[in-house]
Amino acid sequence: MTPEEVLRSHAEREAPPVRLLADDVLAGARRSVRRGRIRAAAAAGVVVALVVAGVVFGSSLRRPDGGPPAVTPTQPVAPTRSAVPLTCTAAAVPAPPGLPAGQWAVYTVDPTGRYMVGGYASASSVTGLLVWKDGVPDRPAAAIGFAPNAVNRDGTVAGATRTAGGERRAALFHDGAVVPLPLPPGATGSEALAVNARGDAAGYAVVGGGRVGLVWPAGGGFVEPPAGAGRRAQVAGITDDGVAAGATVADDATVADDATVAYRWDGDGTPLPKGAAGAVTAVGGEWAVGTAPLTRPHDPDELGPWHARWNLRTGAVEPLGLFTPLAVSAAGTVLGVPAERASGLALWRDGAVTVLLPLNPDRPWRWRAGITGDGTTVVASMVEGDRHDLYDNTRWTCR
Repeated sequence: MTPEEVLRSHAEREAPPVRLLADDVLAGARRSVRRGRIRAAAAAGVVVALVVAGVVFGSSLRRPDGGPPAVTPTQPVAPTRSAVPLTCTAAAVPAPPGLPAGQWAVYTVDPTGRYMVGGYASASSVTGLLVWKDGVPDRPAAAIGFAPNAVNRDGTVAGATRTAGGERRAALFHDGAVVPLPLPPGATGSEALAVNARGDAAGYAVVGGGRVGLVWPAGGGFVEPPAGAGRRAQVAGITDDGVAAGATVADDATVADDATVAYRWDGDGTPLPKGAAGAVTAVGGEWAVGTAPLTRPHDPDELGPWHARWNLRTGAVEPLGLFTPLAVSAAGTVLGVPAERASGLALWRDGAVTVLLPLNPDRPWRWRAGITGDGTTVVASMVEGDRHDLYDNTRWTCR
């Protein structure tokens, strides 16, 4: 169920929105390792595991000296270990009037922390958008049926609405109105997954039965990142400079398959030399997180899926080990799931991990979560196991 359908099902007593999810990418990569494909590909000198793709629209990521974008190395940079864990305090997100627990949930937060967005399903099965501005919740009447995924510092929300036929249609909620986004011919479904400070959105459309990555510039229209003949882009996020990042896949493959190949492009769409192998699953500022086939410390002869953080400006890649990234802030702080607490949330900053303790120990499982640009505020809907009828909607403030 989609989030709104999950909420609707519990208000009355399809999987979360289709996107480039870290959990899905990692599951496929681990299957590849178990089958020995990645080791075999490395031995042949051909990396065919999950990959990073950075696409620049309008403003290329150039080095300070004006040279071409740096190529990301495939070997990890040792993390800094001088940092200490943060001190974080949890508080309940203010409840929207008229909606009992189990009928609403917070999804994410904007880079400044001023806006939070989420979804609801009323007892009459009406679903829609929730917006918190400066902590005050609102149910915009114009956003009934709108499912949010991201919000920028101005309060513009990226997500999807539903067509008369029930298909998802990429849209923005801006200035009190839902604005459908243009689509390629033949698209049968679409969704906006991210939106940057200037209003550029990124997401996908379903064309010919497969997902095609798209960027919607704030000025109008759409751009399909070039991925080469027989390939398509999968876009996971977009920076304030207009850099979209994700992965490329073969037309007959999925992100979790071995048929992905490393690509990066500058503003004119020219493929660049191979970047760091892996798959970007989230973007924040000049940072990206996801997976990369890096050499494992305990087995230097094996190339396997490894959680990683990239600096898109310098090209450096840094291993996160068994810390599973979900999002990254513009400050480089990573929100994710620590290996020792697979059900909960934590922050990774310069090698130090801070576990985010839930308000209710019986509801340690995160459902949706987001982080601010400075990396000091996290919001999440926490649930009890696989039960999505009891939410602890939480906001952590860290220092």
